[in-house]
Amino acid sequence: MEFWTLIWKILFIASIVVFAGMAVWVTIGGYQDIKTLLQRLQDQSDARQINQKDEEI
Repeated sequence: MEFWTLIWKILFIASIVVFAGMAVWVTIGGYQDIKTLLQRLQDQSDARQINQKDEEI
């Protein structure tokens, strides 16, 4: 009986470690994606403002 208790404890701890690692991985990836998204939106906004100024001239 002691053997199965040890197996389940190891499995439980391993799954928590894997989940924590994946949570960190997804958080970092999501941050980078949002940063890229906001930079692209800023670039598009800047390009539109330049085009509007060129059309006024």
